[in-house]
Amino acid sequence: MKKLTLWAVSVLLGSSANAAVFDFQDLTDTSNGEISGTWADGSAFALANSGERAFQEFDWIKDGITLTASATYTGSNTYGDSYSTAYSAGETLQAWAYLDQGNAGLGVCSKGLDSDRKGPNQCNPGSDDNVTVDEILNILFDQTVTIDFSQSVFRDGGHGDYTPPDPYIQVSVNGGDFDLLDVSSMMTGYSFDFLTNSDDEQFYIDALSVSSVPEPSVIALFAAGLFGAGFARRRQS
Repeated sequence: MKKLTLWAVSVLLGSSANAAVFDFQDLTDTSNGEISGTWADGSAFALANSGERAFQEFDWIKDGITLTASATYTGSNTYGDSYSTAYSAGETLQAWAYLDQGNAGLGVCSKGLDSDRKGPNQCNPGSDDNVTVDEILNILFDQTVTIDFSQSVFRDGGHGDYTPPDPYIQVSVNGGDFDLLDVSSMMTGYSFDFLTNSDDEQFYIDALSVSSVPEPSVIALFAAGLFGAGFARRRQS
């Protein structure tokens, strides 16, 4: 019966062991990681480090957890003649997830695209590469996870450290209401959306510390194992 109990414990512990740090700044600045997805211009890529680029979406798998990054534009501005490519004149803006080099990380661009010395799918203007008003950074996981924000890192619009106590980042979990982000908190869900309501306060996600959460079926299996072990022990006594 002891073996059955140990088996049930090992199942639960094994199911909750997955943990990962999705370090977007390291991914972009040092090419330490591989992602796949679709560039902002619609072309697909797979198992390639991006450098600095804009994406319709990209997937990153670490330690059995898949993260998908994308972005949404919520404003009503339309494309003008001041930025090149990506739009037809008068078309409502869209948004792309953006990996920005230089000690920054994951942001959003929405005003336009261009090609420069860093390659295609660059933000135009180049300053439109962090999360600003009317832009939402969407982070989706393939399973329920807990993000430990006390072990995660954010950058301000100038690539410096994000420093409370004047929080301007808001987060929505699983499509719920947006609330001010407490950088000392832990939040559990499968979908996390980030925005700012102040045009003067812009940000990037440098890194997210993530751990998987056991599925209810695994917890039920663990409970059944313990119950079975206890029942068998009572029959022997």
